[in-house]
Amino acid sequence: MTTARPQGLALAETLVGLALGLGVMLLAWQAWAGLRWTLQSLRAATAWEQNARPLAALWQQLSDQAGSGALQTAWGQDARLSAYLGPITGTDGAGTQGDSFTLSQERAGFPADCQGNQLTGPVALSNQFKLSSKQELTCKDTQRSGSLFQALAERVEDLQVLYVQRSGTLADPRWQWRSASQVTDWSRVQGAEVCLRLASPLKIFQGSDSLTGCQGETVARDGRYRKVWRGFWRLPHATP
Repeated sequence: MTTARPQGLALAETLVGLALGLGVMLLAWQAWAGLRWTLQSLRAATAWEQNARPLAALWQQLSDQAGSGALQTAWGQDARLSAYLGPITGTDGAGTQGDSFTLSQERAGFPADCQGNQLTGPVALSNQFKLSSKQELTCKDTQRSGSLFQALAERVEDLQVLYVQRSGTLADPRWQWRSASQVTDWSRVQGAEVCLRLASPLKIFQGSDSLTGCQGETVARDGRYRKVWRGFWRLPHATP
């Protein structure tokens, strides 16, 4: 009598198959997780660019006009410039809080304020920028009665400003980097560097590495996409 050979897989073969299956699943999960992190990082970087680019364009435009005067004419009189407006002023934030700064100009040169409002009213514009308690970069025209701060960008964690003040004489000019509290003559500030620290609104998978912030501090990794952005603008209408 011939005994039939048992059919099916042995225990060892079953375990090997399970191990291979788990390995394939693990590789697939890692690939999916990597793709998900890449997509989230790309979205965060895109959102960061969408926040930073309009601000850079706005500050370039306002700094070009800051301190400019309007040409005033009257019948039978010589043409003259209106009273000089200091192009920029600023305030240091308390402790590690964000700074604030204001760019001023004649409304006749560029009638729109930082919010895009083109309204008649005071002859001067003073666009003030500061952080809100909700980590929003806000601005308003402080010369216009009833104006309110409006958010220009979200998830702005820090705003720091340094100013280039000219000193010395025309024959021996000197320039120094100064904070707002160190500036002695705002009319002689020739330029300003603005530093922003922006973060993604949501945490992304795997997070992002720690980085050095605007004040030289180390920002710990917490899963958000962060980047520090700096921009420098010259003030062409400052007192030479």
